This record gives sequence, structure tokens and C-alpha cells, in this order.
Amino acid sequence: MPEAYLVHELVWLQADIATRLPGWFAGLPAWAQGRVHAAHPLVVRRAEVAPGWVAVGLRGHSRAERHGTAVPQAAIVRRVRPTALRMHASRAGRGTLPALQAWDALRDRLSLSFNWGPAGSVAYELATGADTVSVGSDLDMVLYAPEPLTREAAWQLLAAFELPACHCDVQLILPDDRGLALREWARGDAHVLVKTRRGPQLTDQPWTMETPS
Repeated sequence: MPEAYLVHELVWLQADIATRLPGWFAGLPAWAQGRVHAAHPLVVRRAEVAPGWVAVGLRGHSRAERHGTAVPQAAIVRRVRPTALRMHASRAGRGTLPALQAWDALRDRLSLSFNWGPAGSVAYELATGADTVSVGSDLDMVLYAPEPLTREAAWQLLAAFELPACHCDVQLILPDDRGLALREWARGDAHVLVKTRRGPQLTDQPWTMETPS
């Protein structure tokens, strides 16, 4: 049994997925069918699915081209977690883009006791070599925090991610694959918005909250 698939992982499907799951494939938008045929990876997303299935999202060439679906675990032939990309530098000629410039600067100097890595368009480009980062892209990062983080420690972490090149959006990955914005936790709000498989929830105990069944 493979390890649980976590949000922000990239996954690749079987080459013949369209013939193995014709109904699933036919239900995709035309642009998404083209991405599947071209063997582009899908991004694991946070949603409830049936046992043996993985919630994923497809991304196209524009922000309007986004599609959420689910695939059987058995159809996945490769997976890449954000932590596997943190030693990857931007490709030659791409490092002048603000998000990739920030990434290259960050990966050279960041030393944390946490597992961390890129997400979003930067992760996609590092993993595939496709030109997905644009001039206006932010640098999305994930930081795995299985244990509670003090507000003071959150502020210190936030300072490490402050980069002049572009905005850096850091998500803390909590137990049960929940998500919390580092900036929001550092701010000291009494209640914070936590992303769960059942949707966003406000809580004052993000590490120990119970997701309603």
C-alpha cells in the first residue's frame, strides 16, 4: 500500500488512462483531455474522495483552465513531493523571472528544521521543465509542521521567507493534511482559517482540531 497522497504532490498517470477509464476521460474538458494525452502531471488537491482514489487537479495554459477531479491510485505511475524539488535550480534563462529568482535565492540560504519545498507554478516548472512561471507568478511554498508552532516561531519563519524579488506565500501543512497560512498564524488572530478536506474552517486550535464526520 503506497503512502498517503498529500496535497501539492505531482502525480503522473498511466499512458493509456484514456482507454482504461473512458468514462472518466470523456468527462474532462477538451483542454484537460489534451493535457492528459500529453502526459502532463496532475496536482494532488485537498478533497474527500472514495477509498482507493486521489483528489487531483489539472492545470492548463491559463488561470481559467483549472479542473478538479479524482483518479484511482492504481492509475498513478509516478509521484513527486515538494520536498523532492528543493535542490532543483531554475533552468538557464528562466532565473530572471521574479518567482524563480526568489526561489533560487531561497534554496541557497534557507536552512530549517522542517521539511519544506515549492508548490504551485514554480514546483510544476521545476518538476517538468515546462514554462509555467510567468512574470506575475508568486512563489508558493509548503512547510510541513506536524507539531504545534508558536506565534513567535511563526514570525521568525515568516522573516526567512521575505524576499525582495516577489511575494512568497507559505502554507503550513498540519496533521491530516490540513493547511494553514503561515502569515495568518504569525499575525496572532484568535481564530484562523484552516483548509480541510471538507472545506475551510475557523478554529483556535489548528493542530488539534477535529474535522466533523
